[in-house]
Amino acid sequence: MKFWKILLTNKLTLNKIMSKRSLSVTSLNGYRSLISVTGEDSALFLQNLTTNNIYQLNDQNPAQYAMILNSRGRMMYDTIVYKHPTDTANYLLELDSNCIEQAMKYFRLFRIKKKVDLAIENLSLFSVFKTDKNFLSQNSLITAKDPRCADLGYRVILSKDETLSTNSDLNEYKKFLYQNGVAENGEDFSQANSIPLEYNIEFLNGVSFDKGCYLGQELVAKTHYTGVVRKRIMPIKLVNPTETKFEKESVILNKKTGQTVGKLKNLIQDCGIAMLRLANVDKDGIVLLDDQKNEHSVQVFIPKYWPLDEPILKDLKRF
Repeated sequence: MKFWKILLTNKLTLNKIMSKRSLSVTSLNGYRSLISVTGEDSALFLQNLTTNNIYQLNDQNPAQYAMILNSRGRMMYDTIVYKHPTDTANYLLELDSNCIEQAMKYFRLFRIKKKVDLAIENLSLFSVFKTDKNFLSQNSLITAKDPRCADLGYRVILSKDETLSTNSDLNEYKKFLYQNGVAENGEDFSQANSIPLEYNIEFLNGVSFDKGCYLGQELVAKTHYTGVVRKRIMPIKLVNPTETKFEKESVILNKKTGQTVGKLKNLIQDCGIAMLRLANVDKDGIVLLDDQKNEHSVQVFIPKYWPLDEPILKDLKRF
């Protein structure tokens, strides 16, 4: 906790936050965790490890989306990096709670000869979403706009003893992410096998193509500059909601052509995300197969943050 000691002793009094009717607040404790990265080489350490340019963090943009890859350029962890409000040598990494101990071991492999300290922080994390108004919680250590896209709202970090009044659960939060075509945590991708650009990292402000070398950079740069990304994570919605349970990696077909379009990555109620081959996507005739090979019609959407420069997607709706 020494990373935040100064802030914790100078917190402002808790103010009433905005009306629950205008926003949703979800606790991410136990779902996402925070690792502090401190020391005089902390910025260099993160610059060499993450896909984004750590030196672009500032007081106006205190949070940054990035991925941490392996040497083959495949995804190990998705992260949001936070800048300390006053100390330029201190950062927080937000990561999947289920992988936090594994991530600590992984990071230590790259700490050799660098003056960097790593520690798991005992802090509280919240997402504030479904609001188009400015949000400020004055008792927070950090309140930052979600750096992935404006529609995702805000991240709020508090001391462990503080809290926000919540009015939505993790399922509602995850469903909201899926409606926006955003994958988060290892439950949504195959660790050490998934390709960052297929997870829309460039559309979500998660990569710098001119920062220089970092772990796994070669594959990301090659894929970007050749302009060949044949598959992408996209939002899907069941046309007729059902109690049927779908397994991850369930097949999605185009009934018109008989071609496989892709595979389901995750589903909350009637909304999910799927890895789809763009050339095979159509505005109708797309079905998801359950484990009995029954067909369930789904609609495929384009996330709001996508550029519409793919002619084959011109007939699809934005979610």
